[in-house]
Amino acid sequence: MPGVMRPNTFWICVFLLALFAVGCGGGSGGSSGTPSANHWTIGAGGGTFQTSANEVRLDVPAGSVSTDTPVTATKLGSVTNAPAGTVYVAGTGWSFTHVTFSTPATLTMTIPLGTPLDALKIYRRADGSAEWTPVTTTISVADHTATTQISSFSSYALFTPAGSGWTWTSAGGTFTFSNLTVTLPAAAVSTSVEVQPRRTLINFAPPTGWVAVADATFDLGSSNTSLTTATAFTVGLSYTSGAVPFAKRANIRIFHKVNAAAEWVPLPTTSDVPNLKVSGTATTLGTFAAFYPAPAQTSLYWVEQRRLGEDTFLDVYGANAGGSETKLYSPSQRQGPAQLRTNTFRWSDKSFLGLEFVNSTDTYLMSYNVETGVSTRLFLIPHEAGTYISSAELVRANRIAASDDYLLQISQRNPTTGANRDQLLLYRNGSTEPRVLMSRDHRDGEAAAFMRPWDIAADGRALATTSDGLVMFTDNSQVVLVPAALGPSEAYFSPSGERVLFFQQNATESLWRVDTLATSTTVTIPGLDNANRVRWSADDNHVISAVYSGNDRQINQVDTVTGAASLITTAGPHSTSFINDVGVR
Repeated sequence: MPGVMRPNTFWICVFLLALFAVGCGGGSGGSSGTPSANHWTIGAGGGTFQTSANEVRLDVPAGSVSTDTPVTATKLGSVTNAPAGTVYVAGTGWSFTHVTFSTPATLTMTIPLGTPLDALKIYRRADGSAEWTPVTTTISVADHTATTQISSFSSYALFTPAGSGWTWTSAGGTFTFSNLTVTLPAAAVSTSVEVQPRRTLINFAPPTGWVAVADATFDLGSSNTSLTTATAFTVGLSYTSGAVPFAKRANIRIFHKVNAAAEWVPLPTTSDVPNLKVSGTATTLGTFAAFYPAPAQTSLYWVEQRRLGEDTFLDVYGANAGGSETKLYSPSQRQGPAQLRTNTFRWSDKSFLGLEFVNSTDTYLMSYNVETGVSTRLFLIPHEAGTYISSAELVRANRIAASDDYLLQISQRNPTTGANRDQLLLYRNGSTEPRVLMSRDHRDGEAAAFMRPWDIAADGRALATTSDGLVMFTDNSQVVLVPAALGPSEAYFSPSGERVLFFQQNATESLWRVDTLATSTTVTIPGLDNANRVRWSADDNHVISAVYSGNDRQINQVDTVTGAASLITTAGPHSTSFINDVGVR
């Protein structure tokens, strides 16, 4: 009768299905207990067969066996008689039903995470033998696998050279490998165990929202793959100054994963910013890596000087990456007797700085807040009796955070005697008492000393161009970074203070260059020949450039090494203005 199975037919089918499941497994079979077993049937057509947890894969060419051949793959619970000078990689031993292949098959074994890959080999133990012998092995770093060609089945396992790592004992201790340091407390392990440190060769994707610190990812592996310490050990990683933006160093975090398939897990982490080190704690081995938070979406401001009739306005625009511009503020450059300086606006306090000339002798440093419209006198710029300030140049530290550091070049003139004094003055942390960096005297009719201020680092170093060239002033010295003959002008400290961006222009070239102070190496940033304004971005590896393109101005973020540019936004065709300053907000 259609749709109805007869009783004895039903039980025959159940019996056949059960028999098929036990004896006729396909690509992979089930497991039962420990050790586990996998059952395959290899036919004349060959094929790919793998264990249930994908620890072992066998690729058999067609014609390697002439008839259907059943095979059982059994995981070894333990391995004895390890070859002299080797350590068995726990969990990688397998025995197989003896089969001979007329054409060699390919055996691929998964390497547990943390296993040292140097000199790792597959070993074979023939049926009836107690000895393990090495076979030709190919290691895939990308797949974390070991592969060999086999002509017959027996037993196979992975071994690494002994003595290739550290020996942890109950006494504890400190262990180092390259820029990795591990501190093991006493009694953290009860018996001696060998641990192998290695650089991680797999290019793991970082956790979402994080960036990998270069050269700061390591594996800790052991023949005891289930090792857990009684008390936490400390993993310390050091890094170079160029590997992490200065602003991100305090937020570096060490992450851990116990195997290649596991998720990254953040560890309790301490960051030692001055010494470029970070440390975290764990109780299990695996992969340890340092990451820092990914940069937030680049958000910019820029200042355009716009003339309208007899007046001049300082238009402040803002934009997020990929967004359109918005005019945020538009103060007049002249505020009563004060004149605002176009390159002194900082987003952190929404203020411009300016110079306010009062009567014929006194000059004040002042600030103007564009949000509140309030002008504030900061201090009177000192000058000698009988003199007045005939000219002045003013800059403010270019760091993203609010800064009360100012660098002034002033010229004092005595109209009675014709004597002039040119000075470069540094004001730190809101102090009204300056430190004199340079002082030169001349008479009326003689050439004034050349000094142009540019920037101040967080530690008080100052940049200025003088008749000697681009000079860095420290507490007790003056260092010529770029000789005057090379034509240096604009110069700015990087966010970390460890690099200097400067413009170099002479009869043959106009270049934006970067000087790494620690190594005294200077490189040219490619692709900035037509840049109108260039400033540091939020890290030491990128700059912001404003480039005129027809009626529009493209504002890009540019890699200082490759010159690769990514468009942040396009400033509109403001026909009566040009960009004077640009920065990150």
